[in-house]
Amino acid sequence: MHIEYDSGNVVDLIKKLDQDLNNVHEISRLGRIPEPKPGRRYREILLNMFRESGFVSATVFIDFKDGVRRVYTFIGKVIPRGDINNLFEMPIYTEGYYIDKKGDEVLKMVVYNPYTFTNSYELFKLISEFGERYRLTDYEVYVDKMIEYMKVEDLFGGDIGG
Repeated sequence: MHIEYDSGNVVDLIKKLDQDLNNVHEISRLGRIPEPKPGRRYREILLNMFRESGFVSATVFIDFKDGVRRVYTFIGKVIPRGDINNLFEMPIYTEGYYIDKKGDEVLKMVVYNPYTFTNSYELFKLISEFGERYRLTDYEVYVDKMIEYMKVEDLFGGDIGG
């Protein structure tokens, strides 16, 4: 496995993920861990996780049409401060990296520098902005698949499955 250390930090890693999400036509599938239940937003799950524990962990994967799966992993944990009684007002230490895989083979791992947000509100603002981008890309990937399916159906005169 090839390991790289990027000079950027977790904010740059989020920007890298956003760039990947902008390449909609190269994506075959998206996913997140933990996977939200229908009708529930991913950011709500992360927010609740942090609200209860002062810790948050998120994994987002992108399957590309060339067979590569890119798995982004982020973690954040509050830095306790005795003079603050609200977890969201405390600083939060974050780390992150991504792994490129093809099948079971890990092609490379790119590790980003840790970053400390002044308070957790800053991090969750970024997560909220990113969440909208993710939802849009997920929808566009779905529409692309439907168009692809419809084109195949047209080749067979519309008699697929019936």
